[in-house]
Amino acid sequence: MKKAAGSKRFDFVDVTLRDAHQCLWSTRMTTAMMTPILGAIDRAGYAYINILGGAVFDVCVRYLHENPWERVKLLCERLETPCDALTRGQSLYTFELFPDDIVELNSEVFAKLGVQVLTVYDALNDNRNVASSVRSAMRPG
Repeated sequence: MKKAAGSKRFDFVDVTLRDAHQCLWSTRMTTAMMTPILGAIDRAGYAYINILGGAVFDVCVRYLHENPWERVKLLCERLETPCDALTRGQSLYTFELFPDDIVELNSEVFAKLGVQVLTVYDALNDNRNVASSVRSAMRPG
């Protein structure tokens, strides 16, 4: 099929491993619950798969007794589709602001674990709180 002149392509992002259970189950889906469906999500043809958001770290540690970094590593290793991590800008996973060097370290660790896309937002839409995350995510590495 020939693409129409002036048409633009758009892709889809899967949010099952982050938003679906965040909204339905208060982010209580364990890593073991996720692994059986990874192949099906991967084959669906998404541009990337959003694997975590701000609440995931707190819930993994506090309620699921899981290592959130191990979850990120496992999902990135098992998925062929690029993985996306969603952070709260300067707040990362909490509602407190972290220094730039901690935000940068967070991005570096994500990259080493296989995260290829970093999505950043600030709940108050204050661009100052996303600046360091955007800078650190754009560094080659």
